[in-house]
Amino acid sequence: MTNWFSCQNHSWIKRNFGKIALVFCVLSSSLQAQPISSDGQAQSVLQAFQQAEDLPSRFELARQMAAIRYDQGRLMAAQWWLRRAANYAPDRTRADENRADFQKIRGQARFRPSLSFNARPSSNINNGAEDRILSLGNIILVFPSSALALSGIEYTGRATLEWRLSESARQRSFVDLDFYGRTYSLSPDAKRLAPRARGRDYALTQLAVGVSHLRQLHPDLGPTRLRFSIGQVRSGGQDLRSFRRLDLGQSFRLSQRTEALVSAYVENQIPLRSDQPRAVLRGLRGETLMRLQGGDSLRVSLDHQNYDASIRTSSFRESQLHVTYALAKPILTVGVSVFGAASRKRYDEFSLSLDGRRDQRFEIGATFVFNEATFLGFSPNLTVSAHRTSSNVDLFDSRGASVSMGFQSRF
Repeated sequence: MTNWFSCQNHSWIKRNFGKIALVFCVLSSSLQAQPISSDGQAQSVLQAFQQAEDLPSRFELARQMAAIRYDQGRLMAAQWWLRRAANYAPDRTRADENRADFQKIRGQARFRPSLSFNARPSSNINNGAEDRILSLGNIILVFPSSALALSGIEYTGRATLEWRLSESARQRSFVDLDFYGRTYSLSPDAKRLAPRARGRDYALTQLAVGVSHLRQLHPDLGPTRLRFSIGQVRSGGQDLRSFRRLDLGQSFRLSQRTEALVSAYVENQIPLRSDQPRAVLRGLRGETLMRLQGGDSLRVSLDHQNYDASIRTSSFRESQLHVTYALAKPILTVGVSVFGAASRKRYDEFSLSLDGRRDQRFEIGATFVFNEATFLGFSPNLTVSAHRTSSNVDLFDSRGASVSMGFQSRF
């Protein structure tokens, strides 16, 4: 094997190339007596990894595999092996070092994937009626069983694939492919209420392709981001609508501990089904992140949306306030954050009311991240919340609690 830099000055290597290069350097030095190809090195280290039984050995060998793949220019494979190494980190310090190396390589890679998954019980997966009989003045509506609220489990997942086009000190451009999916499994009670219903009948998928450009317009400002995307939404196995969307965002550093982001967007929705309206969605969002003295963080966001639809009873305005407080130090190794949200939604015209529709929703909850339980750099999280919606249309009054489980990347 050709050793392309000297291993004599380890501190210089570590400073200029990072820990991954240093691990590779040490490995290559040990193999200089018997020159073999990098694929041969990888095979030897892989065999040693498969035979190793203790955590420290598996941790170091996984990192050695990452170093070999990094030297070969296979940055995705290097990140994969660093994720595997995270499973065997012998202590918190080594885990943090491994995470830092992953982030450095991710920053160099042109291709960046990200994944998320969540599952939660739901008492109303179909937005059905809570009561079979609804009185509207002198009008009485009786809903069939299939139109009542059906319970089950909601599964959601998101995959984003980003490909960097160009990057310099002041700008970055990339293309991204974003997929979101949501489906359900029905509870035994829901199957008795609606024997012909299937969870996939209420499934929704969205696929979007976007082009983004970030640029530092002024030294005192954060990056400005412009994104254009097109996509399509399917529901219940049928095409629902396509859309074109433009997003513009500007970040600010208000102080050493406070950052802010202001963004606006407009989305043109084209119906692909006769019961769907042509619509334009406009939105404005402001968000502030404050890092407090003890390391805790406070995030406050305010959103406002206008949905103008060709079907007047579908048009609405909505505003939402969301606050999250995250603890810097885990409680018994569990990361904790608490949140609260309040929103108001108004329809000027609504089919079930002569006075439009006005909803108020409140929610509080907490998220727990189990830091000690990791798999490939992902840790499970648990979110518990309680919510209440009050509406002038009784059909939309609701209250309840929910528990959801998911996984989030520690990297």
